[in-house]
Amino acid sequence: MSFTLRGSRATVVWGSAENSSLKAADLAALLKSAPDAGRYDVSSPHSVTTG
Repeated sequence: MSFTLRGSRATVVWGSAENSSLKAADLAALLKSAPDAGRYDVSSPHSVTTG
């Protein structure tokens, strides 16, 4: 599963519902550390990426 963040047009690659609380925490950290990224991939919460 993926979605687009309202306001920034960045895409979030979420994957399955498994580990959703960890993915949410990772996404929050990525949004702070890389606010201008166009893509946030938290589908594997132990190996997140931005682009």
